[in-house]
Amino acid sequence: MASLLIVGCGKMGGIILESAVKSGLFASIDVVEPSQEGKRIIESKHKGSTVTIHTKIPKKDVDIAIVCVKPWMVKEVITELQSITVHVIASIAAGITLSDLVAMHPTTPMVRIMPNTPCQVGCGMTAIVSDEERQLNPKHLKTISDLFTTMGRVVLWQ
Repeated sequence: MASLLIVGCGKMGGIILESAVKSGLFASIDVVEPSQEGKRIIESKHKGSTVTIHTKIPKKDVDIAIVCVKPWMVKEVITELQSITVHVIASIAAGITLSDLVAMHPTTPMVRIMPNTPCQVGCGMTAIVSDEERQLNPKHLKTISDLFTTMGRVVLWQ
């Protein structure tokens, strides 16, 4: 089973976290949520689960990191992720293209995910685009796809 890091737990990050916990796909789930209110909400919902909450990027290696922050924060987060080993970085940030992501961290496979809010009730439609230039492990892409399938339909573009 894979390890997951979710950076940012706003509306969509929270939906992804809920689905990740329910899916059983992950051995561990780490969440970066700097706000005290956000931390309290996550703690109350996931007490006793595999979720660990951090205020900063934890100094541990992960299989999959999903960046769920506002577009203007993506570059800072991707830069911070360079301090740990991440096998694939995925982003849901609007307006940040796959080539933008690759330029920010050229050595790690990147995935661009475009979910929508009906994911919250299992009726979402998510497009997933992977970086063809880097060797993305097929099992990581499958895990990402399986996670978003728990929220609705998924279309893979490769």
